[in-house]
Amino acid sequence: MGSPGESPVDVGEILEIVRGLHSPGILKALSTIDLRGSPGRARVDVLAVWERFPPGVKTYERELRGADLFILAVDRGLFERDVREGFLGEVVAGRLLAPYRGLLGMDYLWRWEVLFKRRKVTEALTSLALEYPQLSSEILIEPRYFLFENLRRMTRIYPPISSIYQGFMGEMSKEAVEAAMKGYREAMRELVEKGCIHLKDGYVTLDRGFVEKALRRRFRAISFLRMVERALRSYLIRGFQGVVELLDFSLEMAGQLGKELIGERDRVRMEDPKRFLHLPTTLGTISLTERTGIEDFIRRVKPLGEVSEFRMERSGGVLNEVYVLYFRRDGGEERALVKKYQNWIGFKWFPLALWTLGTQDFAVLGRSRLEREYTINSLLHREGYPVPSIYHVDLNRRLLIREFIEGESLVETVKEVLSRGVEGDSGWQLRRLGEIIAGVHGLGVSIGDSKPENFIASPGGEIYLIDLEQGAHKGNRAWDLAEFLYYSGHYASLLTDLDHVADLARAFIEGYLKGGGEVGVVEDVAGLQYTRVFSLFTLPQVIYTISKTCREALRR
Repeated sequence: MGSPGESPVDVGEILEIVRGLHSPGILKALSTIDLRGSPGRARVDVLAVWERFPPGVKTYERELRGADLFILAVDRGLFERDVREGFLGEVVAGRLLAPYRGLLGMDYLWRWEVLFKRRKVTEALTSLALEYPQLSSEILIEPRYFLFENLRRMTRIYPPISSIYQGFMGEMSKEAVEAAMKGYREAMRELVEKGCIHLKDGYVTLDRGFVEKALRRRFRAISFLRMVERALRSYLIRGFQGVVELLDFSLEMAGQLGKELIGERDRVRMEDPKRFLHLPTTLGTISLTERTGIEDFIRRVKPLGEVSEFRMERSGGVLNEVYVLYFRRDGGEERALVKKYQNWIGFKWFPLALWTLGTQDFAVLGRSRLEREYTINSLLHREGYPVPSIYHVDLNRRLLIREFIEGESLVETVKEVLSRGVEGDSGWQLRRLGEIIAGVHGLGVSIGDSKPENFIASPGGEIYLIDLEQGAHKGNRAWDLAEFLYYSGHYASLLTDLDHVADLARAFIEGYLKGGGEVGVVEDVAGLQYTRVFSLFTLPQVIYTISKTCREALRR
């Protein structure tokens, strides 16, 4: 990576000084990083990679006509191990993240820079997958995220070493960022070829397979900080005095740079890389760092038409705060649904946990449910399934604003069928819902909470999925069917004709199988593990009828 600007010292003189430090050795590569020194003096950080360097790692300080040289000499094998696996805590390899100038072995340095940045990009992506297990595949990542995320990590581990990243501050910062991004772009190109990431309109997106692999390994994952702490201890045991000298020198140099530079350094260290992470909505992309409210949403709507006034009204919601937002745009009144996700702690959550014990795991934390709803809703929307459009999302405030769907809850359809049997639109709606759920399952997704009230029959005749906060990739598909059928059964009374119960179950299962649903999933629904769960509030004869109808549907 080339450093912007000209070196304050002569390249030939630097080469002569470095070669004099180990005259029998073969110098594999040499690079410099220009640092800001005291007034009237320049500072240059020099990395010298030797083919064979008996001390392993050693630091030197030299003066050169008004400039202070800090030279880090390292054995090629140790340098490459630090790049590949952080063997030296990346104290040496971290120089490949800075705006350095190659003086010797440029091709060698470039090759190892790309390898190092590819590893750092992979680590950053793995961290995203672990932090946002449901959401990560939907995040749009600006490539600059990797640069600033790695700077943040390096400076958090040992803040004084951040002096080598001065090039990313001040007038030359744009050139330094652009130079650094060349290596990241090459690293990303290689990861695209491996299928780990995809490029979309200038953004990076995570492949779902990469996310699932990271989640499978999550219990073996070691945080970056713990890894480096262990590495720092290990060099002291190994006796790499040069590394200790390097850290001590960095601390001493930080004290010499003055308050002004330290302040600038801290701003680089503290800048939140997540401002380069975005979520797409119908109204455009939103940064993960945004903390926005209803007024901000209204401002985002304005480009689509002037908003004159708005008001909110509570709209039920026991486990969440749900409101209908009314606003006037270009003379007409419109509506949106505002959902504030609460943490399910205490009495509200306890009965639900007991009810589904051993059968279905529910997401409890508000942010987790918001992430699930956004992720699954976005996926289904892209695939053409009937779900509301998402207008706005704020992870920090656990707030989501989405399209308000006009229509009637499928609870009314269920009650009608239990009262009169399948006739008219009711039978079509049940079969259509079965087809939709089968299609969703075909995408490797489960709905998670499939009570009848979570579906709406719109005036246009479509069945919408409106509550996906328990949705998940590779979730429990049998639960989706069991909850809809057995929960619907609790609307039946002692006087309900059991033939009508069978009609309801039959129409739904027929639609599910017609839509490509698996026979084995329907078979599981009839099993004891699900009939037991719903026996708390659904009549035994109703549960038996639904279970029997499921088994009969498989013999047709």
